[in-house]
Amino acid sequence: MTHAYAIMRDPVTNAQYCEYLNALPTEEAAKRYCLLMEQHFFGGIMRDYTPKPGFENKPVVFVSWLDAQAFGAWAGGRLPTADEWKKAAAWLPDQNRNAAFCTGRDDPPTQQDVIFYDDEDGWALPAPHLADVDWYRPSGAYGIRGMAGNVGEWVDAEMTNGWKLALGGSLFRPVEQTRTEATEGDRSDKRLSTFGFRLAKMV
Repeated sequence: MTHAYAIMRDPVTNAQYCEYLNALPTEEAAKRYCLLMEQHFFGGIMRDYTPKPGFENKPVVFVSWLDAQAFGAWAGGRLPTADEWKKAAAWLPDQNRNAAFCTGRDDPPTQQDVIFYDDEDGWALPAPHLADVDWYRPSGAYGIRGMAGNVGEWVDAEMTNGWKLALGGSLFRPVEQTRTEATEGDRSDKRLSTFGFRLAKMV
């Protein structure tokens, strides 16, 4: 992959998604909102399209792949391709390859650096378990934050069964899911408690 592109340093936050909802016509905003954003303890947006207190800077969840695409069109961006996302997360320029993990390293991360679930140690953070996007230190060759764990991220790619692809693992997944080649996914209209997104664009 040789084309030039830009990608967001952090995933889209609840505060940013609220700005989007409040900019939409009433009917369209209702289509792009999910009540689980208010009702679930991972969700961070009230039904009046304001962030829950303390959730402003956490990544938005309960957004489908279609919701993410619509946000991108509004914001002047798009979902990254799988190759773009992996390069931003894991590229090793001096070795001309991706690292084994989405941190840009070949050694597995610890819960001091990445939010994932461990069978022995449990959650990486106390409830509500999700980290703010700036909890992460910049990592990889490009200084991107939060590509490993916390929330899986929708990308513009499909699995062999036609589901849309998500990368990076999440707070609910084990460390192995933060491997660069690890994948998961779901239907394009599915809103999940541990899937978020970030945008990219050509430059």
